[in-house]
Amino acid sequence: MENGYIKLNKYLLTTKKAGLLMQKEGVDGIGVYIILLLHLSRCEDCVGSYTPENMAILAVMAKKRPKFIRNIINNYNAQIAMHLGMIKS
Repeated sequence: MENGYIKLNKYLLTTKKAGLLMQKEGVDGIGVYIILLLHLSRCEDCVGSYTPENMAILAVMAKKRPKFIRNIINNYNAQIAMHLGMIKS
């Protein structure tokens, strides 16, 4: 994550989980997923706080309701952690 970059798997959109995300939430879901990746990459140890305040901030960034953000986190968090190198596939 040097120089302000994170590595992103070029096959991200072909994974089963991403396919389900795209199917259920469309490009909005993928966009929020990317916003979450970027947000968590700036957090210490890539771990963020699941607080109403953070959900509200992320919702404003994504122009979505906090409930939508929570849905992506709750249903796709393992995939997000995998892309940040926190767990292995």
